[in-house]
Parts: sequence; structure tokens; C-alpha cells
Amino acid sequence: NKYKIFAWNFRDIFVDEKNVCFFSGVNNKRCNKVTYSHARICALKGSSVSFYSSFNSYYSSDFVILFWFSPGRSKEPEDLRQDPRYLGRVHVINTIPQSTLTIKNLTENDSAEYRFIFKTNRVTWGSDLHGTTLTVTDLQVEVTRTSTNQDPQYAELKCHSRCTPTGYYYYKWFRNGQDIGHSKSTYKVLINTTDRISCSVLSFKEHKAPEVFLTSVSADPSDGIVEGNRVFLKCSSDANPPANYTWYKKTKMSAHPLHRKDSEFYLNPIQASDSGEYFCVAKNQLGESRSGNLNIDVKYAPKRADVSLSHAEIVEGDSVNLTCSSDGNPAPFNRWYKDNQMMLQGQGGVYQFTFVKSEDSGTYCCEVGNIYGWINSSTCDFVVVILVFIICFNINLPSGLEMEILAIMLCIYMSVFILCIVPFKNKLELKLTESITCDYLSHYFC
Repeated sequence: NKYKIFAWNFRDIFVDEKNVCFFSGVNNKRCNKVTYSHARICALKGSSVSFYSSFNSYYSSDFVILFWFSPGRSKEPEDLRQDPRYLGRVHVINTIPQSTLTIKNLTENDSAEYRFIFKTNRVTWGSDLHGTTLTVTDLQVEVTRTSTNQDPQYAELKCHSRCTPTGYYYYKWFRNGQDIGHSKSTYKVLINTTDRISCSVLSFKEHKAPEVFLTSVSADPSDGIVEGNRVFLKCSSDANPPANYTWYKKTKMSAHPLHRKDSEFYLNPIQASDSGEYFCVAKNQLGESRSGNLNIDVKYAPKRADVSLSHAEIVEGDSVNLTCSSDGNPAPFNRWYKDNQMMLQGQGGVYQFTFVKSEDSGTYCCEVGNIYGWINSSTCDFVVVILVFIICFNINLPSGLEMEILAIMLCIYMSVFILCIVPFKNKLELKLTESITCDYLSHYFC
């Protein structure tokens, strides 16, 4: 405290932060003063607390107004008994020269400074002097030691608060809501995965500390998993103490860690290759827990479409399949075109000719799409071969001359167009588009 000495009317004035005292002769001291029993008080949520002050006035013992207030809650000091926030919870006993304030059913909002003020006919005193500061706290179960290599999990727990409550308390411990008959502030226990452990003080057992337990994990994806969108996976756990998280994506051989510490994992932008199974692991001082597998199925428009034939050489009468290969999720819808004219549409990607004909020759393509988009395939030239049967025989003439005679079934001495037939003479190939006659064929043998 700082002290100042003044000379005024031949009397000394003693000044500190709580008192003003006038001295007039030896052992003659009169003061305006308010003193408090405690500078700070810590109390548990739900409990009651009492503040004590003593007061005196050197002017008169005729006190007009006596009340308690909390600075900062109003512009001018306001009697707590008139404050709606304390309605039914505040009780004041004034027994001059002492006053007692009691507040019941404490909440964290009651944490504040409390001061006493008195008024006489000549002076108002106490409004600017420091009073008693109250801190309302909750109980917490602190994990002080664990052993992570056994099941059930061994742990040493402590029931505590962020400040030390005034007075002495006996404790109670609870496992899954049942009193286990332990009264100390520390507790050594084997915790199973289903156990939930809490504590309270004996006088306020209805106000328990938040339960501590092993992690319990669930994972939820965002709605609308479409390629290119921003998607986040959220792993939720109400573990106490709070958990740290690791996200994994399953592969054929193992699980690959993707993201650590935070409960949310972002895929931005999400790709089709991100499809797969994910899970998260939450871990705190009491152990760890794994969520179930979360299947991520990324939707996207087809990116490719290709047409292929079931076999390379197509002969009239064959059974032939045209296949349209594509991707996309969901499975795309198909439309078949021949020479730019639509023939068929449906879910399947195969167009089948059970008995192909020459008029089926043409240029084919398919169009594939789903609700996210459409694309066209590359084209495929489809050519049907008409077989030309050549009958060969030798005739021995009387002159001994041998003449090779060729007969064809389609025509004699008529120009024909032969496709995909390769006869040879002197190892020369007959071109596919070569127009020939029966005379011309006589130069060939088979």
C-alpha cells in the first residue's frame, strides 16, 4: 500500500486503498473504512458462496443505505438484490458493523468482483475500493498417467478445477453413473472401451465433471460428391480429453495416411481417382478408436468413348459385335449411329449383328453420357466381305494341250468388284479394289 501524510487542522490523515483514518491525539483514530475477509474466492459451479465485509464511518453511525454490487454490470452501483440475474439467489445480512452476501446456485457468469457500499447522511463510501473477486469453476477429470500397451487401459485420474475452491471437499467418483465409493481427489483405474468416468465433490454430487472415456468415432462425408467440387470428410468424436485425428485411404495392400490432427479432411477439387474407402482414427491419452469404412463414390461425366469390332475380318453371315467402351459414373447411357443416323439407344454398350449382311457396311459411332455430360466416340468403318467362290478344274484336250479353265459363280465376262480376296500368281497380290473379268481371271490359278 502507498501512504500519504497530510497536515490539515493539526490532525494527521492516514490513507490507503480501503480506509481513510483521522488521528486526533494518541490512540484516537476514526475512519471511513470497508474491509473484506477475502480478496479472492474460488467456488464450484452449482455451489453457494458467502462474502464478508466490515465497515465503519468516522462521521456517523447512522447508516442510511447498505448494499452489495458488482462494478461493470451497470453504470452506477446497483443493489444485487434488484438485479434480475440474481433474482432468488442473493441473500444479504447486515449486522452493523458487518455485512454478509450469499449467492446460491453459482454459474460461470457469476464470476466477477463484488463490493460493499454504505451511505450516511454525509458520505457514500466503498464504491471505488477493491472488493472480493469470485471465480466460478467447473470440475474436470485430468488424465495424469496412462499405459497404452494393454487392454483394458490403465489410467491415473485427478479430479480438479482451474482454481482451488475455498474450503475442503471430499470427492466422489462415478463409473458409468454408479458411485464407486472412492473419496480422494486422485483415482487409479482400468478403463474398458465402454466405461465413462466422472467425479464430483460430496456436497454437490449432482454437479459432476464431464465424463472421460476412450474415443468413439464416426465419419460423415458431404453430400453431392461430384468431380470438381470441394468435398470434406468429417470425423466426429466426443472423446474426453479431446482427441487428435488421422485420416486414411485404404489400398489393396495397406492403408495410406492422408491427414493428421484435424477432424476434417478436405478434397479440393475432388477427382474420380479419389474414389475409394476412407476411415479415420481418433486418439487421446486413454487410447484410440477407428471409425468404420466410409465409401467415397465420385460422380463424373464420361471422359472417353471408343468403338471396337469383335473380330477384324467380317464375312457376310457372321455374328458380329460392335462394342462401345467408356467410363463415367453413374454408368453412361449409349446411343448408336450409322452414317450419322441414330439406330438404337439404351443402357448396354454392345450392338450385335446375329447375321451380318453386305448392307450393314458403313461408318458407326456411339454417343455416351449421364446426367453430368455427353461425349461422342471415335468412328469405326464396318465392311462386310462378300465371298467369291472360284471353281478350278483341268481339262485334257485330244491335242495333249492342257488349258486351265476357271469358272466363277457370279458372272462370266462381266465386270465384278471383288473385296477382301487374295489369289496369287507369281506371288503377286490381287488388289482389293481391282475390277476383273473372267478372261482376266484365266491368268490366275488356285
